[in-house]
Amino acid sequence: MQRLWSFGISLVGEAEMKILRDWITGANGQAEEFILNKCEVDSYFRIIHSQKYDLFRQELIWLDSILPENVLVADLGCHTGHLTTIMARIRPASRFMGFDSLRRPLNKARRLIDTYKCEKLTFENHDVFSLKIDPKPDGLISLQGVGLALSSKPHADAVCSISDNPAFFALVERFESLDEFKAVYENLETNGFKCVQQNLLNVNSLFCNGALPAFFFTRGHSNKPIPFDEISLN
Repeated sequence: MQRLWSFGISLVGEAEMKILRDWITGANGQAEEFILNKCEVDSYFRIIHSQKYDLFRQELIWLDSILPENVLVADLGCHTGHLTTIMARIRPASRFMGFDSLRRPLNKARRLIDTYKCEKLTFENHDVFSLKIDPKPDGLISLQGVGLALSSKPHADAVCSISDNPAFFALVERFESLDEFKAVYENLETNGFKCVQQNLLNVNSLFCNGALPAFFFTRGHSNKPIPFDEISLN
């Protein structure tokens, strides 16, 4: 698979996708009015526009800024798949696979594929710690999915073995302490992943309030790693 590691932007359907992108980033004042009108007839837009999903919005802004183009991505712990679906629409040259161990949320996720005609999007019911994908994905996403479990070395080893080399890993998780994150940092480092970017997502929602740390790890690339003593969780 060809890998394009530029962090450029790719749009679908031009008009609607540009409006969706502008709404996510706040780049166009007219986008908000369009989204409000769209919410009246489209449950997809109504869900992501809801105030309680501000977390989704902040994660989308971050993912849109870091994810490469034309890659195969596995979303670990995708739940209902709404965010995975949005990324599949914004990154039409890429292929997204969502995995979750819960069946009921995935029933909703699969309906999104039919509703929004995402040809390069799949959802599967699977335990991510025993997951094998062929071909291996170019990158992994975990948005408050498996992050805490990565403090266990066997779990971290299993997750890291899912992806190819080179690879990237976009991780959003609320860790209770630096010590908890240190175990994750070291387990990923043992598997060749280096933390090359950290951001704090300022979230105001029913699910999460305050700064939520987001980390971008890469393996097999020359990006300069961030030393652990420069990491901040708030």
